[in-house]
Amino acid sequence: MEIGQSPVREIPEKLLKNADGIFINFITRNDLSIEEVKKLEWYNLPVYIDLHSFLRGVRSGKFVLSNKKNWKVIVQAASYLQMNIKEFQFLMGEKITKDKLMEIHAIGPRVILVTRGEQGTLFSINGEIFEKTPSKICKGDTTGCGDILGAATFAEILKGSTVQEAILKGIEMASKKVCEEIKFPKSSPCH
Repeated sequence: MEIGQSPVREIPEKLLKNADGIFINFITRNDLSIEEVKKLEWYNLPVYIDLHSFLRGVRSGKFVLSNKKNWKVIVQAASYLQMNIKEFQFLMGEKITKDKLMEIHAIGPRVILVTRGEQGTLFSINGEIFEKTPSKICKGDTTGCGDILGAATFAEILKGSTVQEAILKGIEMASKKVCEEIKFPKSSPCH
Protein backbone atom coordinates (compact mmCIF):
# COMPACT_ATOMS: atom_id res chain seq x y z
CA MET A 1 0.00 0.00 0.00
CA GLU A 2 1.37 3.43 -0.90
CA ILE A 3 0.82 6.70 0.88
CA GLY A 4 -2.11 8.55 -0.57
CA GLN A 5 -4.01 5.46 -1.72
CA SER A 6 -5.62 4.01 1.41
CA PRO A 7 -5.33 6.26 4.44
CA VAL A 8 -5.82 4.77 7.87
CA ARG A 9 -7.30 8.02 9.16
CA GLU A 10 -8.95 11.20 8.04
CA ILE A 11 -8.77 14.35 10.11
CA PRO A 12 -12.35 15.27 11.09
CA GLU A 13 -13.32 18.72 9.81
CA LYS A 14 -14.80 19.58 13.22
CA LEU A 15 -11.38 18.97 14.77
CA LEU A 16 -9.66 21.20 12.25
CA LYS A 17 -12.16 24.02 12.81
CA ASN A 18 -11.70 23.93 16.60
CA ALA A 19 -8.02 23.03 16.95
CA ASP A 20 -5.23 25.29 18.18
CA GLY A 21 -2.77 23.31 16.07
CA ILE A 22 -2.16 19.90 14.51
CA PHE A 23 0.64 17.51 15.53
CA ILE A 24 1.41 14.75 13.03
CA ASN A 25 3.88 12.03 13.97
CA PHE A 26 4.01 9.53 11.14
CA ILE A 27 3.99 6.08 12.73
CA THR A 28 3.38 4.50 9.31
CA ARG A 29 3.53 5.90 5.80
CA ASN A 30 -0.23 5.51 5.56
CA ASP A 31 -1.39 7.49 8.59
CA LEU A 32 -2.79 10.23 6.35
CA SER A 33 -3.40 10.49 2.65
CA ILE A 34 -1.74 13.19 0.61
CA GLU A 35 -5.21 14.70 0.15
CA GLU A 36 -5.68 14.93 3.94
CA VAL A 37 -2.30 16.60 4.35
CA LYS A 38 -3.11 19.08 1.57
CA LYS A 39 -6.43 19.84 3.31
CA LEU A 40 -4.46 21.29 6.24
CA GLU A 41 -3.60 24.27 4.04
CA TRP A 42 -7.26 25.34 4.07
CA TYR A 43 -7.08 26.07 7.78
CA ASN A 44 -4.98 28.73 9.42
CA LEU A 45 -3.39 26.36 11.93
CA PRO A 46 0.17 25.74 13.01
CA VAL A 47 1.12 22.22 11.91
CA TYR A 48 3.99 20.26 13.52
CA ILE A 49 5.12 17.24 11.49
CA ASP A 50 7.65 14.60 12.48
CA LEU A 51 8.49 12.84 9.20
CA HIS A 52 9.49 9.72 11.13
CA SER A 53 8.10 6.62 9.42
CA PHE A 54 6.74 8.49 6.41
CA LEU A 55 10.17 7.95 4.84
CA ARG A 56 10.43 4.29 5.81
CA GLY A 57 9.63 1.11 4.02
CA VAL A 58 10.19 -2.52 4.95
CA ARG A 59 12.92 -4.57 3.32
CA SER A 60 13.68 -8.12 4.46
CA GLY A 61 11.51 -7.56 7.53
CA LYS A 62 13.41 -4.45 8.64
CA PHE A 63 12.50 -0.78 8.50
CA VAL A 64 14.69 1.10 6.06
CA LEU A 65 14.68 4.64 4.73
CA SER A 66 13.37 4.12 1.22
CA ASN A 67 10.45 6.43 0.44
CA LYS A 68 11.02 9.87 -1.04
CA LYS A 69 7.69 9.93 -2.88
CA ASN A 70 5.57 12.97 -1.96
CA TRP A 71 7.89 14.11 0.83
CA LYS A 72 7.77 17.71 -0.39
CA VAL A 73 3.96 17.72 -0.20
CA ILE A 74 4.19 16.65 3.44
CA VAL A 75 6.91 19.21 4.21
CA GLN A 76 4.91 21.98 2.50
CA ALA A 77 2.08 21.49 5.03
CA ALA A 78 4.41 21.87 8.03
CA SER A 79 4.94 25.05 10.01
CA TYR A 80 7.35 23.04 12.18
CA LEU A 81 9.24 20.07 10.73
CA GLN A 82 11.14 17.48 12.74
CA MET A 83 13.37 14.67 11.53
CA ASN A 84 16.40 12.80 12.80
CA ILE A 85 19.87 13.08 11.30
CA LYS A 86 19.50 9.87 9.25
CA GLU A 87 16.25 11.12 7.75
CA PHE A 88 17.84 14.48 6.92
CA GLN A 89 20.79 12.75 5.24
CA PHE A 90 18.44 10.47 3.30
CA LEU A 91 16.62 13.50 1.86
CA MET A 92 19.37 16.10 1.57
CA GLY A 93 22.78 14.41 1.60
CA GLU A 94 25.47 13.79 4.18
CA LYS A 95 26.13 17.17 5.75
CA ILE A 96 23.69 19.64 7.28
CA THR A 97 24.37 23.02 5.70
CA LYS A 98 22.55 26.32 5.79
CA ASP A 99 21.87 25.97 2.04
CA LYS A 100 20.22 22.58 2.53
CA LEU A 101 18.15 23.89 5.43
CA MET A 102 17.12 26.86 3.30
CA GLU A 103 16.00 24.45 0.54
CA ILE A 104 13.64 22.88 3.07
CA HIS A 105 12.49 26.26 4.41
CA ALA A 106 11.65 27.28 0.83
CA ILE A 107 9.20 24.38 0.63
CA GLY A 108 7.22 25.60 3.63
CA PRO A 109 8.28 25.13 7.24
CA ARG A 110 9.55 28.16 9.14
CA VAL A 111 11.13 25.90 11.79
CA ILE A 112 13.19 22.76 11.16
CA LEU A 113 14.47 20.48 13.92
CA VAL A 114 17.06 17.77 13.28
CA THR A 115 17.66 15.43 16.22
CA ARG A 116 21.17 13.99 16.47
CA GLY A 117 21.21 11.81 19.59
CA GLU A 118 23.99 12.71 22.01
CA GLN A 119 25.10 15.51 19.66
CA GLY A 120 21.85 17.24 20.50
CA THR A 121 19.35 19.00 18.30
CA LEU A 122 20.12 21.37 15.48
CA PHE A 123 17.27 23.70 14.66
CA SER A 124 16.69 26.45 12.17
CA ILE A 125 14.18 29.25 12.62
CA ASN A 126 13.68 31.00 9.28
CA GLY A 127 17.30 30.18 8.40
CA GLU A 128 18.87 31.21 11.72
CA ILE A 129 20.63 28.07 12.95
CA PHE A 130 20.97 26.97 16.57
CA GLU A 131 22.41 23.89 18.27
CA LYS A 132 21.54 22.57 21.70
CA THR A 133 22.98 19.54 23.42
CA PRO A 134 21.12 18.03 26.36
CA SER A 135 22.30 19.41 29.70
CA LYS A 136 22.54 15.81 30.91
CA ILE A 137 23.53 12.85 28.74
CA CYS A 138 22.65 9.36 29.92
CA LYS A 139 23.05 5.94 28.38
CA GLY A 140 19.47 4.73 28.24
CA ASP A 141 16.61 3.69 26.02
CA THR A 142 16.07 6.41 23.44
CA THR A 143 12.83 4.89 22.10
CA GLY A 144 10.20 7.61 21.98
CA CYS A 145 12.56 10.52 22.64
CA GLY A 146 11.79 12.20 19.33
CA ASP A 147 8.08 11.78 20.04
CA ILE A 148 8.52 13.44 23.42
CA LEU A 149 10.67 16.23 22.00
CA GLY A 150 8.08 17.00 19.32
CA ALA A 151 5.02 16.80 21.56
CA ALA A 152 6.60 18.86 24.35
CA THR A 153 7.93 21.45 21.90
CA PHE A 154 4.59 21.89 20.15
CA ALA A 155 2.66 22.00 23.44
CA GLU A 156 4.95 24.81 24.62
CA ILE A 157 4.51 26.70 21.35
CA LEU A 158 0.73 26.44 21.67
CA LYS A 159 0.98 27.68 25.28
CA GLY A 160 2.70 30.82 23.98
CA SER A 161 6.39 30.11 24.55
CA THR A 162 8.86 31.38 22.00
CA VAL A 163 10.04 28.77 19.52
CA GLN A 164 13.49 28.65 21.13
CA GLU A 165 12.03 28.27 24.64
CA ALA A 166 9.69 25.55 23.38
CA ILE A 167 12.48 23.57 21.70
CA LEU A 168 14.66 23.80 24.80
CA LYS A 169 11.76 22.43 26.88
CA GLY A 170 11.28 19.61 24.37
CA ILE A 171 14.98 18.72 24.54
CA GLU A 172 14.84 18.77 28.34
CA MET A 173 11.83 16.43 28.41
CA ALA A 174 13.41 14.00 25.91
CA SER A 175 16.61 13.97 27.97
CA LYS A 176 14.63 13.21 31.13
CA LYS A 177 13.08 10.22 29.37
CA VAL A 178 16.49 8.77 28.45
CA CYS A 179 17.80 9.43 31.96
CA GLU A 180 14.68 7.71 33.33
CA GLU A 181 13.62 10.81 35.25
CA ILE A 182 10.22 10.34 33.59
CA LYS A 183 8.59 6.92 33.81
CA PHE A 184 6.09 5.62 31.30
CA PRO A 185 3.70 2.73 31.85
CA LYS A 186 4.76 -0.48 30.10
CA SER A 187 1.74 -0.18 27.78
CA SER A 188 2.79 3.31 26.69
CA PRO A 189 3.95 3.83 23.09
CA CYS A 190 7.12 5.33 24.58
CA HIS A 191 8.07 2.00 26.12
